[in-house]
Amino acid sequence: MFMPSRIRPALLASALLLATASVTASDPKQPRTIIVMDGSGSMWGQIDGRPKLEIARDTVAEVVGKLPANQTLGLIAYGHRRKGDCKDIELIVPPAPGTSGKVLSAVNDMRFLGMTPLSEAVRQAAQALRHTEQAATVVLVTDGLETCNLDPCAVATELEKSGVNFTAHVIGFGLTKDEGAKVACLATNTGGRYLQASDGAALATALRDVVSEPPPPPASATLSAPASAPMGSQVAIKWTGPAGKLDTVAIVQLVDGKPTTHDYGYVKDGNPLTLTMPGEPGAYTLQYRHRDQTVIATRPIQASAAQAVLKAVEVAQAGSAVRIGWTGPNASLDNIQIAEVGSDSYISYTYLNDTKQVELTMPDQPGNYELRYVFRDRETIATRPIRVVAKP
Repeated sequence: MFMPSRIRPALLASALLLATASVTASDPKQPRTIIVMDGSGSMWGQIDGRPKLEIARDTVAEVVGKLPANQTLGLIAYGHRRKGDCKDIELIVPPAPGTSGKVLSAVNDMRFLGMTPLSEAVRQAAQALRHTEQAATVVLVTDGLETCNLDPCAVATELEKSGVNFTAHVIGFGLTKDEGAKVACLATNTGGRYLQASDGAALATALRDVVSEPPPPPASATLSAPASAPMGSQVAIKWTGPAGKLDTVAIVQLVDGKPTTHDYGYVKDGNPLTLTMPGEPGAYTLQYRHRDQTVIATRPIQASAAQAVLKAVEVAQAGSAVRIGWTGPNASLDNIQIAEVGSDSYISYTYLNDTKQVELTMPDQPGNYELRYVFRDRETIATRPIRVVAKP
């Protein structure tokens, strides 16, 4: 049986992934890389008389050989230990600086036996790169399709939602157009590119293009809102930003550096976005959250003590209906009550429901009463006396 030389430094795989993420803020162009290698037997197929695994080995050797000496590198392999086992995925070389030699040695020691769980390999590569904490890119080079039970498109969507600037690029090595379409969603669902490679030269070009591509710039946003607003009131917040499907704007209070969210809304619901101020006066912070996880813009906002004014007649007949005008926070559960002066209870009430005038029926018993504006059905923030007289 023909066996390729084991001394060539490189990678053989029916699906090869280079997962990259920015390392430090001081050098954002320097990637962290995990090579994910398929240990199945499909790479024994040939292109122009050469096994694809040889072509892949030589191509990746060239790419890895040109990585910076301090490049953080790791290796994940699958299908290399057992036949017919979709769970045969192993982190052989944990990502760390200066591990290129270990990666190449491990690749040369690999066997090619099992299944092709591409989707789970992409997921584990992303997790190993802490894709929920920092920008991460996966470059997948595959000569075959998923042979296990996961849907590559669904996995890509999942990683896009959970990640921070997560991107997957896919290189179809020797795939037909129809085959490529079945894995291209790994790229399109995450904002990446699908590239076709029909021979070694095209594979080398595609790999260089995506591996040398710098990580995407961090997302940015701005927030515009009043410096202060009454507690419980509605506040309009204008925003600019990525406008991702899960992007949100939130009102939070920072206590010992930890945020407590009081209200939030998805940016897709409007611009400006309307949120409700907290029910207690104090200092708060507006946050733009990219994918509802990463805060990319903030703005301080002060919740001031709520104020209200009631307008009504000074004298009304017992049992009559009285119209009451008001201004106030108009928060959820805000209501106007009529009660005896000094009483802890009320006789009747009505919720505001965004109206500028409400109507209450006066008590049947003549006497001195008061109208109350009750904030969130908890705190009286305005009163007005009204005298009820007997019917003539």
